Amino acid sequence: MKYTSETTIFLPQQGLKKILDISSGEFYGKTINLYSLQGRGGNLTRISTQALIKLRARPVCTETEITAVIDSLSNPIALPKKLWTKRDQGIIEQLKRGRVTDHGNIVQRLYQIDATLSAYSRFRHYDTALGFLAEEFAYLNKCSYEQAVDYIRNCAKAAHCIPA
Repeated sequence: MKYTSETTIFLPQQGLKKILDISSGEFYGKTINLYSLQGRGGNLTRISTQALIKLRARPVCTETEITAVIDSLSNPIALPKKLWTKRDQGIIEQLKRGRVTDHGNIVQRLYQIDATLSAYSRFRHYDTALGFLAEEFAYLNKCSYEQAVDYIRNCAKAAHCIPA
């Protein structure tokens, strides 16, 4: 079975996802087909879900947009003087919007607030936004996820180290 362009399917851990083009094939030595995605449980379903996430859906931005956002991370910004709870609510709203610029803003602000990211909620938000940006950057620039994460962290670190 081959999924056609932009088929929406349900993945157990991820919810509804738009998938560009997936066909039966091998992943970690296991054959992936529609039967293994029908909720039969077990290891094959989990492996199939991982395979679909690796093959991933259409990117949400263009290469120039993601490059502009990541390059802007190296510019220091003035942080709003609010209580953390209010900032936390704003960050959650930005994460829900799912725009690349919002995720870039979150990575930049959280890195400057606390470079060690000692608070769990800050680390969780930072990790979510960083993961989103890294996926987009890696997909559009055809590099590995780890390389994308390192590049984005270096950009954020440059802004943190340079006095405003």
